Amino acid sequence: MINLSTGPTALSKKVYEALNSEPISHRSEDFHNLQSNVIDFFRDHLNVNEVYTLQGSGTLANEAMLWQIKSRRKRGIILSNGEFGNRLIEQSERIGLDFKIHSIAWGETFLLEKIEEFIALNQMDWILCAHCETSTGVVNDIEALSELAKKNNCALFLDCMSSMATIPLDLFNISMATASSGKGLCSLSGIALVFANIEIHPNEKCPKYLDLYHYKNANGIPFTFSSIQLQALHNSIQEKMNNATWKQKDFQAKKLYNLLNPLGIIPFANVKSRVFTLVMPNIDSQELGLKLNKNGLISSYQSNYLLERNWLQLTLFGSHTDAQIDEVITILKNEIMPIHALNQSKSFI
Repeated sequence: MINLSTGPTALSKKVYEALNSEPISHRSEDFHNLQSNVIDFFRDHLNVNEVYTLQGSGTLANEAMLWQIKSRRKRGIILSNGEFGNRLIEQSERIGLDFKIHSIAWGETFLLEKIEEFIALNQMDWILCAHCETSTGVVNDIEALSELAKKNNCALFLDCMSSMATIPLDLFNISMATASSGKGLCSLSGIALVFANIEIHPNEKCPKYLDLYHYKNANGIPFTFSSIQLQALHNSIQEKMNNATWKQKDFQAKKLYNLLNPLGIIPFANVKSRVFTLVMPNIDSQELGLKLNKNGLISSYQSNYLLERNWLQLTLFGSHTDAQIDEVITILKNEIMPIHALNQSKSFI
């Protein structure tokens, strides 16, 4: 099976090797050294000051980040152009952040002048958004947003779940960002990651498990942590976060784009996309997903937001050889193109 889903992603041999290792205590010197290696790697490759590892999902990482925003006690703006921007809004409402919403249609691109006008009118102190909006694959322009934030004395906070390790990232001008060990980092899900370039504030009302200040004071390991998952993450980032891998992903993305774009079914994608959201009004996404699966291709179509819209997604998050992508293209040609052609002919009858 070739896995092009949003997760769990296809794992490499080195990640599987880590899964067969003996677990060690999270209090041991070996664990401390392993964690230090992971943190130092992220610091060097992402250009960030602090890295926090929590045992949990990407949602947990976002919760920890949002509680740090709450500690700032000022008003901000949350940008949304898809499902995961909306989830940040919902989480922020639950925590009780003081914020305004700037929401546009799914798949659209934010207009910086509109955001700046919104900030000026509402005296904003921070900006929050998803970098790569997984629901469509649109990558929001963080360089432009960081410049806007700097110009308006705002802190910029990012959900980088679907951009981390799939494309090169420099987080130097970002106040805080989040990721998880799944998706682009291509390891087992279950490790939440928070990257910070700002001081971590104490907040006694913050649940202890989400309190980054507590993690900092406990030398980064306040609670039980799986050494096997951490070793798997260590192995995966060595393979994933380098120019050779990103160049290969660009090559593979171009192949998929050149096949699907002429069909007019990937309206949110470009030649360097890592997420291809297939919008096919006359094709049942669940039926297509099942057919692809029977032919050896795992896609994403079962999430509620995809089912509601009859969308199907293919991603380049996992570890794939060029030969596998060629096989994917053959499968797509056999399963999508005949159905698409038939529906196109019917539309002209």
